[in-house]
Amino acid sequence: MTEIDKILPKKQEKQQAFILDHGKIEEGKLKYADDQTSYGWNIKRYNRLKEGAFVLNRHPSKLSKDKKFEIYAGGYVEQISKPDEDGNVRALITHSFNIEPPIKQGDDFIESFKWSSKKKKSNNWANFWNQYGMNEIKIDEFEKLVNAVQCVPAESIASEYEKISEEEIKTFVEKGFTVSYEEDNTTHSKRKKQLNLLQNKLTLKVFKSKDKK
Repeated sequence: MTEIDKILPKKQEKQQAFILDHGKIEEGKLKYADDQTSYGWNIKRYNRLKEGAFVLNRHPSKLSKDKKFEIYAGGYVEQISKPDEDGNVRALITHSFNIEPPIKQGDDFIESFKWSSKKKKSNNWANFWNQYGMNEIKIDEFEKLVNAVQCVPAESIASEYEKISEEEIKTFVEKGFTVSYEEDNTTHSKRKKQLNLLQNKLTLKVFKSKDKK
């Protein structure tokens, strides 16, 4: 098992931890396709997640073919954008890792897991997860979860459908990502910007399609 302390920054005295749901579909596409590096929400509806939090990523049961949820990845909330006029914000997630294999609903480990942050009915997950998709958990629960599985540092790749502004790209570079631009699957090395400031050397690839005539 990978020591999570080698992937994530040092734990703080009052360390926050969350399980965040991913997979929201808008207009037939994933709203946040690159769940390794970003997460968005509205602070008028939920405003507990802060910079410096450890997070785990979860696919809800309604999005899987077998109707079972899975906890499959995680990371660190490096930065949260300023809210727009409607209260929408977006978090930059770094120190990302994959859980291999994911923690799957029905596994003995998660079914017998002892939660201290909330109550769970025996053999029943009804009403356990926050309807808004942001579940705060205790740091000891987070540690028990990640220390029981294989956590592998992830290379984060943005989908070609992900809308990433120049300002956001600049933020990624400043935070230590390696950014490469690709057109028609061809990488232009002269346009590469490389900064290896993070210990786990995360990579963000931004795909730009050529304009259609």
